[in-house]
Amino acid sequence: MVSRLALTTTNGEVLSQMIGNFGLGISLAFPVSQVYFLTKPIDDLSEPKFKSKFGYFFSDVRNISKTSLAYSLVYMVRRFMFVAVSAWGDEIVIF
Repeated sequence: MVSRLALTTTNGEVLSQMIGNFGLGISLAFPVSQVYFLTKPIDDLSEPKFKSKFGYFFSDVRNISKTSLAYSLVYMVRRFMFVAVSAWGDEIVIF
């Protein structure tokens, strides 16, 4: 029987858990926000009110089409798949 220690045993482990939770939150929040922006009409993305609030997300992106806006989302999903395969690839049974 393997005993599991709680992550709250030392300050370093608490900080490690906080940083991990923050990273997980950012990793989940950014793609969700990108999907939200992709569901909005393209004309709404060029309004001054929207640009003043969320303009830093799209400062280097041309708002011509949804595919140009989806580039960062596709790139992030692709990177996540590479990390998932390298982290858990040995547990995946293909044949």
